[in-house]
Amino acid sequence: MGIVGMRKFFRRPIRFRVGKKHLHFGTPVQIIFWGIVMIFVVGAYYSFGPSGARARSGSSSSTPAAGQHLSTVVAKIGKDSISREDYDKQLAMLGLEEGPLSGQWQRKLQTLESMVDEKLQLEAVKTEKVTVGNDEIEAKRQQLLDQAVAQRFPNKRDLKEYLDRKKLTFEQYKQQLADERFGDTEALRSGLEIEKLRNTVQGRVQVSDQELKDSFTEYHALHILIMPDKEKTRAEDAAKAAKSTVPATFDADAAAKTKADDLLAKATKGGDFGALAKANSDDPGSGAKGGDLGWFKMGQMVPEFDAAVQALKPGQVSGIVKSQFGYHIIKLLETRSTLPKDFDKGKEQYRQTELQKRKEKAWDQYMKALRDQFPIVIEDAELRGYKDLSDRKLDVAMTDLQQAVKDDPEAMAARMVLAMLYREKKMNQQAADVLQQVVENEQGARFADAHMLLGDILTDLGKKDDALASYRAASDRAVGNDYQTMFIHQDLLAKFKKMGRTDLAKAEQDWIDDFTKRQKESGGGGMGGMPMGMPMQVPAK
Repeated sequence: MGIVGMRKFFRRPIRFRVGKKHLHFGTPVQIIFWGIVMIFVVGAYYSFGPSGARARSGSSSSTPAAGQHLSTVVAKIGKDSISREDYDKQLAMLGLEEGPLSGQWQRKLQTLESMVDEKLQLEAVKTEKVTVGNDEIEAKRQQLLDQAVAQRFPNKRDLKEYLDRKKLTFEQYKQQLADERFGDTEALRSGLEIEKLRNTVQGRVQVSDQELKDSFTEYHALHILIMPDKEKTRAEDAAKAAKSTVPATFDADAAAKTKADDLLAKATKGGDFGALAKANSDDPGSGAKGGDLGWFKMGQMVPEFDAAVQALKPGQVSGIVKSQFGYHIIKLLETRSTLPKDFDKGKEQYRQTELQKRKEKAWDQYMKALRDQFPIVIEDAELRGYKDLSDRKLDVAMTDLQQAVKDDPEAMAARMVLAMLYREKKMNQQAADVLQQVVENEQGARFADAHMLLGDILTDLGKKDDALASYRAASDRAVGNDYQTMFIHQDLLAKFKKMGRTDLAKAEQDWIDDFTKRQKESGGGGMGGMPMGMPMQVPAK
């Protein structure tokens, strides 16, 4: 996890280490970005209605393809559910053909989570007795109409040319647009109800003068982290060394808790906290520094950690603190105030900044409470595997994805992720077999990152000629005019050089030079047209 994982969790990439390289699945920040995209998508669905969704879904159908064994329901939320048909329609609007195959799992999972959240929010609308009038719906329709026109026609000249060409008045065009895209009154009502619900929840948040002053307090602490996943790995390594197997009854979470309890007892009996952290903590960022997290403010850590720190006085050690990362033991060293000199003068501006942060936190906590209130069961094995992966339950994710690829011969994203999990477990032949299915599939073969990963695995297996063919296939398919594609060509450049194929390396360098030239000519600058928020595979340095 590291200090960045604790303090900047949402910037931490979910990644797997392979030798000296890391395969990046993307960061939670990118997942949040796709959450924003989904808010837009859901809004578009509200606006365009079911007919618009069908138009965008193309050939999407709820009819199973040959060999598919998929449930008609992908998830259950309390007594409600999400049908596969509705999920597929929503997913179709994202256009998964864009971006690397290795990043599709995030977008698929985020689509499901957004739909789950929508169900929960509409249930909360009833509890909170949120209502929306017809006049509000009509005002929203007009707002969406104006936005749609402004987006399509950035200047009046373009709009006039279009109207003249179609022989329409502006009012006729707006009415036509309203009928085609914004005719679903109930969808608009639902969207407004959710918007009002959020405003209601956030409107309850206040920040007193004392709370505002406290927000400038910083904390300096040490911590020890024991992660269940690491305990399982240690048990597997010990069993392997003893030429035995880990008992089927082994409970990694219980083992982590037992170890944390033992360390807490040592720490509270006068043990050197820093030495205990250095010898035992699974946090690679702070563990090597005796568990030192440096200075931080509330909100920079996970909520459970923050709450524990606030309850401590300098010099005190916490009890066992459970978070999504595992079990923590915390020792608060000192606190300090960073109250700005102009606090009194700029108090209201500071208050608004803090208020906004607390409003976002209040909404997150409200949604968490809703999820805790209504049991959520993911019925679809592929999506369940992605949720396991997001929760870092890698072994469970592998089992679910193994089932997913049996259920659906067309589940290419599931095969890609399964191959990455296999490689993490050093099951390279299984990884190669699964990826071979991907690159031999009409849809899967289009993704350069699938060919790249297969090439890496074949290299590990000592099949250099086959690896070379996979790398060449990756080069042929890396055709985008963006930095994602450039990273692939940079990686290929290094690989071809290492393999002694100077001719292929030169072709990669030519592509990179041409890309760089085009970026300069177009003024592409920093991101150079890279789709924002898309997960990337960054070549190792």
